[in-house]
Amino acid sequence: MFINYKKSCCLKFGHRHDIKCADGVSLSGRILSWVCEVLYLGVYILTSRQFKISVHNAKRSFHRAANDTLDNIM
Repeated sequence: MFINYKKSCCLKFGHRHDIKCADGVSLSGRILSWVCEVLYLGVYILTSRQFKISVHNAKRSFHRAANDTLDNIM
């Protein structure tokens, strides 16, 4: 199985999400970086104590499209 290390990263959530870990996890000799949020299937997953997602970008995209549609109608 081929894993694209350029598109892979590490994300922590749970009661130890804010504890500093090793600089990176090795995947086939490549170092993966730690991130605070990751985009997965159109939803941003955030690092926090509990599983948390952000819908801010989806709302912004929806409002942008709705405003554009309404501007074209009027």
